[in-house]
Amino acid sequence: MLRPGAGVLTIVHDPEDDSATVHSALAAHDRELRQVTIHPTVGTTAARMIALDVLTALGMHITAETIKREHLSTPDRAFSAAAAWLTAYEIDVVIVVRAHLLSAAARHGLSRLATDAAVRVVAIWHGRRPDDWAEAFGHAPSMTREIEEVEAALAGARRRRGPEPPPDPAS
Repeated sequence: MLRPGAGVLTIVHDPEDDSATVHSALAAHDRELRQVTIHPTVGTTAARMIALDVLTALGMHITAETIKREHLSTPDRAFSAAAAWLTAYEIDVVIVVRAHLLSAAARHGLSRLATDAAVRVVAIWHGRRPDDWAEAFGHAPSMTREIEEVEAALAGARRRRGPEPPPDPAS
């Protein structure tokens, strides 16, 4: 069964680069709500880095040794691992701040992640809007939407269901 919003790419367009938008996105990181926030590694253009940033947001300690041992040195392998772990952790939403700074290959990787892991990717884009969101991310136009508020993008997050409480012995 697909999760709500699976495969959808939602772009929060924040042309003014409002700090409140970034703070809201960072505060939304909550694995119990089945959502993680990715703050891309500063200064890198390698597409695989966004996948490694996803793994880091899931709590994994990524080192050069980890990359070698787990065969994460290519974008395909890194994105496949990220998709597998997002699925295993039952994550519904992946929020990415500063998406406007990502390379085209990294944005296309996010599109692939949305599809492969059946998650909703929320990309926070600051500054000038590209002519076509779907083209900028290499994502299906029918599965791409733009909104202007991060809170609207995160509506519907759901808590994990815990074990049922034991029956009340008094009843």
